[in-house]
Amino acid sequence: MIELLKQLNYFPPNVKEYSGGGLEIVFDELQSNYRMLINGDEWTSYNTKTYSQVYEVYSHHYFAKGHCICTGLGLGVRESWILKKKEVTKVTVLEKNEEVIEYHKINNPNLYNNIEIINADVSEYKGKCDTLLLDHYEQESVNEILEDASQVSKNIDCNEMWIWTLEDFITLYQRYLNRQNNMSAFGENVIDFGNLKESKELSSASTSGIWTVEDKNPSPFRSSTIDKVDVYNYLKETFNLDKLPEVTEDLLHLFYFMFNSQEVSNYEFLSIYDKNNDRLLIGEAHR
Repeated sequence: MIELLKQLNYFPPNVKEYSGGGLEIVFDELQSNYRMLINGDEWTSYNTKTYSQVYEVYSHHYFAKGHCICTGLGLGVRESWILKKKEVTKVTVLEKNEEVIEYHKINNPNLYNNIEIINADVSEYKGKCDTLLLDHYEQESVNEILEDASQVSKNIDCNEMWIWTLEDFITLYQRYLNRQNNMSAFGENVIDFGNLKESKELSSASTSGIWTVEDKNPSPFRSSTIDKVDVYNYLKETFNLDKLPEVTEDLLHLFYFMFNSQEVSNYEFLSIYDKNNDRLLIGEAHR
């Protein structure tokens, strides 16, 4: 196992090949990769060599505390990890696919018996928790994800929430805005968030589907350089995601780095990544 994950007390789920009720879990030996297919469509995967899917939920692990409600059980990567975090007192998972639940009952009894699994559609569930961690999305556009997350947070009362891929599309969006800004040859060199329309370039870059941030509430934000935290706060306000926590630019930078890291080996490597910014060190970020 990669050294960094050992230091972060990562505990892997028990992943095995499986077939039943429209659910298939297949293993690609060449890529060292498990794939979860539901009715032939891939929903998630787990690479036993790079552990890239673990890094993608680092931000979920970072914020997890108290009673956590997680949406989408998948292969149990996130749940196995946060269950070992001392700040977490209870883990509840909302999973609408009965066969996924059955798979874990058979192959992951230690996980299955130590978390609460509720067979439910997230859109219909009402409840309360300390931390809400959303990861039931796959092919939706960014707009659809954020609008759904806003509605879910109204049904599930929580202190804080986080959304899978948020750090990724914030950074891609930020880069797009600043690139457009730099290409401006005349007039004020500024970007108006509220007037941004769909971009073919962002569509191909997004891991979540088509990029669209509609002109819902035109923003007065105008700047020559746009930071990740500017995009974050804009989306937080525009989509009424008031349960998203307060974050810094450095923390979003760290989340994006981890989300896209497959070869990170230890804390020392993180300091080399940006030696002029000590706050990017995971140890510093946790304090």
